[in-house]
Amino acid sequence: MSTGRPASVRCFWGGVLVLSREAGRLDKCFSDCLRPNANEVHAVGLDDLYLQGLLQRFWDAVPRDSLVMINQKIVPRAARGAVTRRCCMPKR
Repeated sequence: MSTGRPASVRCFWGGVLVLSREAGRLDKCFSDCLRPNANEVHAVGLDDLYLQGLLQRFWDAVPRDSLVMINQKIVPRAARGAVTRRCCMPKR
């Protein structure tokens, strides 16, 4: 996949999945990990080291059985172009 970025740029793909019954408690844990003056969090505007530290503090603060966290470093690489997949569905 070509990102249009130089190969030296670090990219991370991440997400957190939680059960709805845990969402309020985990949201509070996440908020407690932020700087006191934080209002909204937009990862694209955060420094990579701060963001990685934030995710580590959040991971350390919550019970392991209450969420699934994806935090994968992506190594950009050159590609020949877009990959197109066609789905063959039976005609009705």
